[in-house]
Amino acid sequence: MNLDQASPWYLLDLALTDYTKAQDIMNFMVNKIKQGLINRNLIVLTEHRPVFTLGRRGEMANSLVSGKDIENSSIPVIQTDRGGDITYHGPGQLIAYPLVNIKKQGISVVDFVSRLEEVMIRTSRHWGVAAGRSDINRGVFAGSLKLGSVGIAVKNGVTSHGIALNVNNSLDPFDWINPCGLKGVKMTSLKRQLSSGLPFEDVKASLLKYMKDIFGITVERTDLGNLFKSRIKS
Repeated sequence: MNLDQASPWYLLDLALTDYTKAQDIMNFMVNKIKQGLINRNLIVLTEHRPVFTLGRRGEMANSLVSGKDIENSSIPVIQTDRGGDITYHGPGQLIAYPLVNIKKQGISVVDFVSRLEEVMIRTSRHWGVAAGRSDINRGVFAGSLKLGSVGIAVKNGVTSHGIALNVNNSLDPFDWINPCGLKGVKMTSLKRQLSSGLPFEDVKASLLKYMKDIFGITVERTDLGNLFKSRIKS
């Protein structure tokens, strides 16, 4: 699979972050990778304040409540360039954004998405939740319930966006939409499947473990100050 084992991927572990700030970070870093100013891949781990996001195929027609109701809820709706339709992000949902030069790594888009699904599947099973794929949509499911979503963008061979695994987050806002554009599909979380909450940082650590296993990588922790320098040496 021509994975480059030589250089660790950078790991940026953020606290609760506004979605717009995460988008700015992604766009900045993807441009640096494309320009060759950063010669490593990057994984961003975070969780977001409440937000609805629309993918390239996203339509407000997949909202089950009025635009006024969403406006009154104070949950913003943000258009993005990722694949997929409408979804919700909120505190307690684990987000992973791998910014990867898949062309250089020799990974196809389909293989990349499948690996991200496998990361969520193994993480869920690690915590005792039987998860798997479904023919109806990309992502991971616990039976007929959707547990985790995947939506990426690829520009000049470099990926952005990624996966969202429901851990302890509220599922109520998903009832306002057809999540991922799927009519009649309900969302679930590790907490709901297990009937108890999970230590979020421990779930994050397990997801990172499977990310390293599945992509065959090591990681090096970094911070925004280091990443925002004009040039980063390997």
